[in-house]
Amino acid sequence: MTVTCHCTSQGCGEMGGRQIDPRTRKSHAYKDKARLIEVASDAADRAIEDQLETIRLHLSSSTLADDVSSSPSISAPTKTASPAREKKEKTTQKKVCEFQFFF
Repeated sequence: MTVTCHCTSQGCGEMGGRQIDPRTRKSHAYKDKARLIEVASDAADRAIEDQLETIRLHLSSSTLADDVSSSPSISAPTKTASPAREKKEKTTQKKVCEFQFFF
């Protein structure tokens, strides 16, 4: 008994199909599936690497922007800061200003 194989791994599909025994067809189908898994795995690896590269670029640009925009002065308190924290920050800012005045 023979069956028609249209696999891509052994080139049967390129020939328009080939008559082979069922056991060989099963082997060809297994090789096709293994190849599909390999291709999908490679594509997934490339996608992950692309995403990691995007994350690396974002983090490096953020770090660079933070380095460029950082200054020795203390920033103004945020609106979400507690009153005690705001008082402490104002006191620290005054001390920094007094310290800078001497230089």
